[in-house]
Amino acid sequence: MTRTSTRRTLAAVLAPAALLAPAALVGAAAPASADVVLAAAAQQVSAQDEEFLVAAHQSNLAEIAAGEAAQAQATTDVVREHGALFIRDHTRLDQDVTALAEELGVELPDAPSEAQQASLADVTEESGSAFDEAWVAQQLTSHRQSLANGEEELAEGSDERVVALAGAAAPVITSHLEMLQHAAEELGVPGGADAGGAGLVATDGATPALATGLVAVGVVVAVAGGVALRRQRAAER
Repeated sequence: MTRTSTRRTLAAVLAPAALLAPAALVGAAAPASADVVLAAAAQQVSAQDEEFLVAAHQSNLAEIAAGEAAQAQATTDVVREHGALFIRDHTRLDQDVTALAEELGVELPDAPSEAQQASLADVTEESGSAFDEAWVAQQLTSHRQSLANGEEELAEGSDERVVALAGAAAPVITSHLEMLQHAAEELGVPGGADAGGAGLVATDGATPALATGLVAVGVVVAVAGGVALRRQRAAER
């Protein structure tokens, strides 16, 4: 065999391998590239935004569990109805939280916080009317905390999608608080009229429904203002 024919034979053998090599390298590098993308996404999420997503998720899980406890142990229609509504609403809210957290690469816990679990455990140890009263009192506290977490995100959040999520949840949580206030008054639970920073207690002749609507409008304005401010700062850089 001449040198020319030998070279042609080697070329014919090596050519397919040369074509396959880039594809193999790309396939091997793909998982690493995906990990890099996820890591970069996670690094872009501020501590405040991540903390809000985690807190919102755990609050939703806690409210769903509380709603289930109400279905099993409540002795009054008002508590059972509130429990069913909270299961529905917080399940919907949590779907948005988990979807955005996955998009941003934020890892979420699979259960409420230890404090939330302990609080619900204390409530479920009660029975009869004592359970209903303890449940309403605990839900007033937990919903006020959820609303406070949202207000902090609206003020300090940096990712527009996370801020918008807090804004969308605020009217739902506010309406729950209003309902709980009425339930507290009906069941004689103390502290129902104190809505903290929620602005739920109507003043100057405003009805509770109007107060809830004003909170919702305020949330929308806050979100819009925050977005505009961030865009202005970005344009000035």
